[in-house]
Amino acid sequence: VDLGYQLARPGVDGKFGEATANAVRAFQKNAGLTPSGVLDQGTIQKLDAKFDTRSPYLSAAAGFDPLDPTKGSRELPADQAKAALEALKPQPGKPGAKFTPKVGSREYGPEIRAELDRLIRHYHKTLYEDKVALRKDPAKNFHKDAHLENAANAGKVATDLVYGDLAKGPPFEMGGSLVDQWQDEIDENAGSDPMAKKSKAIAKIQYLIDSDCGAVNSFFNADPSGIREASILAPIIEQFANTDSKVKVLLEIEMGRGTARGKTILAAHKKPLNGKKSIATLEIVPCFDP
Repeated sequence: VDLGYQLARPGVDGKFGEATANAVRAFQKNAGLTPSGVLDQGTIQKLDAKFDTRSPYLSAAAGFDPLDPTKGSRELPADQAKAALEALKPQPGKPGAKFTPKVGSREYGPEIRAELDRLIRHYHKTLYEDKVALRKDPAKNFHKDAHLENAANAGKVATDLVYGDLAKGPPFEMGGSLVDQWQDEIDENAGSDPMAKKSKAIAKIQYLIDSDCGAVNSFFNADPSGIREASILAPIIEQFANTDSKVKVLLEIEMGRGTARGKTILAAHKKPLNGKKSIATLEIVPCFDP
């Protein structure tokens, strides 16, 4: 009907009767399809292509009469009106949908809690527990400082070629502009009081929610910084940082993860133990002050 194919009485009645089949045949013929009267995949694709242009509605809008605003429109029966309004609501996991804390049997809070529990266990194992043993033998598992300094300074040479007319910094060296992230975290945490450590742990949890819980956030259309989401997340975050031992676990994850905090950080400082050729992996983050 919106495309101009009129239906014989009783008009739009919610049934796929002969009048509808005739209208489908007429559309198919005009669209270059076999006029079968069957709403098959090819017909649906042609309908989609037509409605994607919005032409039926643009045409109707062009003839809008403010003195007779319903002219050319039709009133939907109550059941169809309800179905139409439901169809207009973005579904969970789709762009533009509103945050829905419960979808069927799934709830946002419990799923975030379960995912955080899994992530914290996983990262503590891979970023802390597995590295503790390696760090006990630096001579075997660490690259020489000179190798790391040379790799960083090769980058400095290239950077100076581009920005050297603005400023040039001193060469990179271990203990100065290059630091061991692991030891740096230990030193920083040793000088922090319990509240500062907890705040750092909470920041790590929030980071995990933002960066590593994407599948859960997407399904519930959640923005972790949103007011409704934050009210659900606050007690969950507190649950993972409400004891010294839990805070300690999160700080240990940070020791092995590697982040930049206003200076150049050496994020990786070990080589593989698989007998293959060693490859130095660095995360060098030069910071410029305009």
